[in-house]
Amino acid sequence: DLARELRRLCSASGGALVAASSMARGGEEENRLLASTRSWLMEARYYLYLARRLGFLEHRRYRQLAAIQDLAVREVEAFIRCGPTYSMLA
Repeated sequence: DLARELRRLCSASGGALVAASSMARGGEEENRLLASTRSWLMEARYYLYLARRLGFLEHRRYRQLAAIQDLAVREVEAFIRCGPTYSMLA
């Protein structure tokens, strides 16, 4: 079911992000996990779109969730680009 798949993808992306945060900064494993996080988030975006197209989400709610998801993807991408010197808290 669609809701279950969305929850699975969000859990997977969150788990990959937590795992990446426990790795050595700028290491190969951290980069792999961050790329995995981005991939999971992008897949979740597709399912959000699908839920909207099938009528399970109102357009306004979809836009709100998509904006939050876009912000999360941008943060992960910035961290990937900047590597060990980037701080999400800055």
